[in-house]
Amino acid sequence: MVSLVTVIARNLFRSIAVSTSLHARDVEADIVGMVANVLHCLISDSFRSLGGSEEICDILHNNPWSLSPPPRTYKHLYSQHALESSVGDHLVFVRMLISSHTMCQEFATWPWISTLLNIAGKLDETGLPVIKSVRTRLLALHLLYTMLNGMSSEVNLSDDLVSQVIDKLL
Repeated sequence: MVSLVTVIARNLFRSIAVSTSLHARDVEADIVGMVANVLHCLISDSFRSLGGSEEICDILHNNPWSLSPPPRTYKHLYSQHALESSVGDHLVFVRMLISSHTMCQEFATWPWISTLLNIAGKLDETGLPVIKSVRTRLLALHLLYTMLNGMSSEVNLSDDLVSQVIDKLL
């Protein structure tokens, strides 16, 4: 069960993230980057809990929000659905934040692109998608589209980045 302190902390962070997004041009770039990093860690930690990635985020390594992998029982289906919904809810929140061009550029990094590609299409050992929720997978693709379109025109997409995105999509 999620404690009241955790809920309050998440709501406070969301308020800070929205304020940062609204005033991204006036806020220091380090603060905007930290908001992007914390959100990335929250999403990748939830995705890791579903069995999607072994990558552990340094920012959230020893925190009360970290989620352990769900047990393989009847309740596993419920906990997996709840985790997938949580990832989807975080993606909706990120979509709202990157409506600002400044924030979109901050989020358009390889770790974000890689995480979104994994959410959209990573398969488990049985060949089924790790994220079974079509809503969550489509949100990841929509965010990926927005981030890649939002990259500044002076940033030249390297052939390496383009080939990595295509390889992960296919």
